[in-house]
Amino acid sequence: EMVGAGVEPSTISFNTAISACAKTADWENALALFRRMEASGIERTTVTYTGLINACAEGMQLDKAMALFTYMEVAGVERNPITYAVAINACSRNGQWQLGLQLLQEMGRKGVMPDTVVFNAAISACEKGRAWETALQLMGQMRRHGLRMTAITYGAGISACEKGKQWEQALALLDQMRESRVKPNTIIYSAAISACGAAGEWRTALQLFDEMETLRLEQNTITYNAAIQACERGGAWNEAIEVFEQMQSKDVPRDTITYNALVRACERGGQWQLAFDFMRQMELSGS
Repeated sequence: EMVGAGVEPSTISFNTAISACAKTADWENALALFRRMEASGIERTTVTYTGLINACAEGMQLDKAMALFTYMEVAGVERNPITYAVAINACSRNGQWQLGLQLLQEMGRKGVMPDTVVFNAAISACEKGRAWETALQLMGQMRRHGLRMTAITYGAGISACEKGKQWEQALALLDQMRESRVKPNTIIYSAAISACGAAGEWRTALQLFDEMETLRLEQNTITYNAAIQACERGGAWNEAIEVFEQMQSKDVPRDTITYNALVRACERGGQWQLAFDFMRQMELSGS
């Protein structure tokens, strides 16, 4: 449109267009714009490359994202903390979380100081790899560097502990979060409930569930499912049904995970008729 109107596109306008492509995972158009910049002799900056790497990551094109990341050095284009964060996210999204952590180490060697966004990306990578110990080590590094830990930091750390079945560590992080006056959200509480549930700590899971109501945090389908699954794993079929009834009364959408957890809870408790009733409800709801 700019060309048709006789306006020469600039680096800024191309960067904006590439960033827009990234939001819709349209890596092919982003790459076409990048090549047009080269053909037109328009400077491709750190922002240009970072936007294109992000577009490739969103489009699950890890090889292209990493090739661009490597080429930046060849082209003499600076890689800033945002570039590294985007590249680390690209790795973890594509199942290459260890490669993402290698990029964090590379920053130190290149003299690029990682910021909160970079550490958040690296801790999220640990979550994908169930590397809870590394996640906690990175959080320790953040403290030593004097970096502020956000809700995203704590959420990724708690999720890493959940995946690693470390419920006590997850609760310790939740306590640290409160002490640091960082407000927890629905995702964080849901992950902590799941961590407790995976360890059979259903009473603690329900305490967290009740806490959410006190804090007026939204309890969504994922939250309710986590609480029901915690009861199921702990053999507390009656409590699982109570949570489900609350879910119904608040008109929170139910899904296959909800009903399957209820069926298993009732089967474990020898409540065969109730298990059958929940199976029928699942069929009727189309879940």
